[in-house]
Amino acid sequence: MKKLIFIMLLLAVCSLINGQRLRIEGFVLDAQTGIPLPDAVIKVDEDRYLTDIRGRFSFYHPAGSLTLHIKYGGYEEMKSDLTVRNDTTLMLYYDKLVSIEEIRVTGSRKPGFKRDSNIEITGFAPAEVSFLPVIGSGEDLLKKIQYLPGVQSGGEGSAGLIVRGGQYDQNLFNLNGFPVYQPFHFSGLISAIDPFMVSDVEVMKGGFPARYGGKLSSVVNFNTDRSVSDTVLTSVSAGLLVSGVGVAFSPDSVTTVAVAGRIGTTKFLNKTLNRSFPDFPFFDFHDLNLYASRTLNRNNDLSLTLYFNRDKLEKYTSYTEFDDDVETLYENRVISGWKDMLAGISWTNRAAANKSITTRLFFQDFLSESGEEIHLTRYEEEIQTEDAINTTSSRIKELGFNSTVAITGKVHNLEAGIFTNLRSVKPVIGTFLYTNGELVNHPAGENASLEGISQLEAGAYIEDRITFNDRFTLRPGIRLTLLSDLKSVHCLPEPRLLASFKVREYLTLMGAYTLSSQSIHTVSSSNVMAVNDVWIPSYGNIKPSRTQQVEIAAFFNPGTFFRGEVNLFLKSSRDLYMYREGASFVLYPRWEDNIIPVTGLGYGAEFLLQAELHKTYALLTYTLSKTTRQSPEINNGERFDHKYDRPHDFRLSLGYKINHKLSISGSFVMQSGTVFSFYDRIIQGDLPFLERINNIRFPLYHRLDIGLERKIYTKWGRKTFRVDIYNVYSKMNPWYLTLDNGELKQVTLLPIIPSVSYKIEF
Repeated sequence: MKKLIFIMLLLAVCSLINGQRLRIEGFVLDAQTGIPLPDAVIKVDEDRYLTDIRGRFSFYHPAGSLTLHIKYGGYEEMKSDLTVRNDTTLMLYYDKLVSIEEIRVTGSRKPGFKRDSNIEITGFAPAEVSFLPVIGSGEDLLKKIQYLPGVQSGGEGSAGLIVRGGQYDQNLFNLNGFPVYQPFHFSGLISAIDPFMVSDVEVMKGGFPARYGGKLSSVVNFNTDRSVSDTVLTSVSAGLLVSGVGVAFSPDSVTTVAVAGRIGTTKFLNKTLNRSFPDFPFFDFHDLNLYASRTLNRNNDLSLTLYFNRDKLEKYTSYTEFDDDVETLYENRVISGWKDMLAGISWTNRAAANKSITTRLFFQDFLSESGEEIHLTRYEEEIQTEDAINTTSSRIKELGFNSTVAITGKVHNLEAGIFTNLRSVKPVIGTFLYTNGELVNHPAGENASLEGISQLEAGAYIEDRITFNDRFTLRPGIRLTLLSDLKSVHCLPEPRLLASFKVREYLTLMGAYTLSSQSIHTVSSSNVMAVNDVWIPSYGNIKPSRTQQVEIAAFFNPGTFFRGEVNLFLKSSRDLYMYREGASFVLYPRWEDNIIPVTGLGYGAEFLLQAELHKTYALLTYTLSKTTRQSPEINNGERFDHKYDRPHDFRLSLGYKINHKLSISGSFVMQSGTVFSFYDRIIQGDLPFLERINNIRFPLYHRLDIGLERKIYTKWGRKTFRVDIYNVYSKMNPWYLTLDNGELKQVTLLPIIPSVSYKIEF
């Protein structure tokens, strides 16, 4: 005989995203042992949610009435009718006796990506997409976002996000509301966001609310669970690329603490990559996350977020030669890597039943560095030295403050806020030549480009979500930003507008207009994320980037086994930055002299279809798009394909749950080949000549990934064993071309790569 107690905690928090969109949270625990029951099915309307290892579930629902159906193997289904309006804590004790031999999960998972009343947001929980295969780690959240239409990696195996033809730096990543500059490890191969710390993910490709600014392409929110639990959750995982441990607990009834750390290395890829790249850099990396929240009283909550990640590579070689009895020492030192440290504190005050104020204060220190030092020392009568230092680094120190007021009502849901960010941005890029310790190629001196550039960004925003009736919603808003380098000021108004109309219960139409600005940019000479990408601030003649985006969409959800959506978008950008033709840091030491502004244009159509039938899940996405750039100083002033232009991007993913312990999945990807520049011919004897930028497009890219996941449930927790195989049939997709003895040769990056991971949760 076993008992089941269902303890449900409903926190109807006035959401900052939507005034009447409440967050519902709860737990399912075993009556006798108090152990959480994972994989219990919570059904609300036509949506299903699955409890995690802590027995926890969460979802968003408009204020009002709702009906919960809770089902767990071996127990009778529970039904509960509730009404939620304001901040409410509701505990239901459910004690039912059922004779069973073994507890089994019988409810079916509602996997995949979801949209709720905030229709511009695509949401998912890590557990709902964990079965989808990816390279290195089945729980890499950023790679799961790449399953969405309009989002691509930009590079072979990368976790970086290229959204609607944008760039890596144009995505706003928020961890519990705080911005993160570097959420990646190893040139984007692995996400630095630990999935143990994330309860749900929100993705916006357009229609951004006015509270979000500073980036052009997308907003990605990673949220940590702040609910209180009387159990301690521990997770230990080991894999070929990354291993880690995490602990979450509640020391008392009003406090939640979660901490997780991971370490990793990519050295096992040495043999695979060294075939084509003998000097390919292999990083050791680690990350650490901490989140703590405490309810001070019924009206005040306080939370702390700490985030740190580090990638590092350091190599030193030396040798000695003798010429006419003169000893010469040659030394070479390579240092590269990333470091990102974030500390933030958040205070939420519920001043009234329909009013909340959230204030955040944070500090972030980001460093990207890549450098090589070559030292030559001759031991003659007088020691002679020659040095060459090639360096690229970017350091950003940022102190930020923002405060938001949300007021809810039956028709109007008003939100307003202020923000300010004080930054010091220090980009350094160039080649410095020394003879006997004296700089010989920088007339202005080595430190001319080493001073940090101060930047102050401040402003306010206001937005109103107007619910005219059950069918029509309008969300006008405006964000006003003042940007100063302490010498000049830019005034950047950013109007926002979103409208949604429910044509039928199963069909919703949406239209949105967004104007966004970005004041810190990256300039890269590669298609992949690299440590030698330089971050540059807007100052002097370098203006803030501006992007206008128009989007219309249709969302279809009949409440049966499938749902779909279609998005059409048009993006126009100006004051984007890239290297000029013939850029040289030897001839032109100042980085400002090697970059130029360009305009951008992107447009396309995105299609998504999800289906769930019994034990099978299918996801089909297709993107038809075009992305170009143009500048009077490049390509004879003609428009050219952007390096991330992929006219066609198709993905078909299938998952099948054989039983409650074993599931398999597969994903087939096919997309247009990448473009790059390769000189057309040789002129004047030996000078390469390039007539058109990005003049070569590789053949069609395609690959197949598969994954297998086995879960074993015990009295004390759960064990998960996972195998992923990237590029199953080892398609040698080209990465770039090289010229060898007059012949063009294709260089590939990743053939078939299997990866294994094992995780214990208790």
